Amino acid sequence: MTQEVAHTVTVTGDHVRRGDVNSAGGIPHAVADVREVGGQRKLLQFEDGNAYALPRA
Repeated sequence: MTQEVAHTVTVTGDHVRRGDVNSAGGIPHAVADVREVGGQRKLLQFEDGNAYALPRA
């Protein structure tokens, strides 16, 4: 039997990938898309329609 393990880590935009689950404001969100936007930032588009911009590093 496989056991699922979850860890809480702090990430930057360079390390987020489509399919990751990230917490914004204490609420978990599944990442649907990651795009680079001005200022070396990454825009995370979540499956629930919310979006969040992260610094690249």
